[in-house]
Amino acid sequence: MSTVISVEHVSKIYRLGQISSGTLSEDLKRSIARIRGKEDPLRKVTDNYDESAIHVALRDVSFD
Repeated sequence: MSTVISVEHVSKIYRLGQISSGTLSEDLKRSIARIRGKEDPLRKVTDNYDESAIHVALRDVSFD
């Protein structure tokens, strides 16, 4: 039987004290911008957070 869905190297990091943008599509836009080295397209000027205050929920998870 052939593989229908394959996911590789998935990670999820939460900034402690921050609320998600609300939708998966907005989170993906932010992630893609970060990977491409671009500025966060949804970040507000007033966002202030400590970069060291993060929680890694998933790191490098792969599945078929």
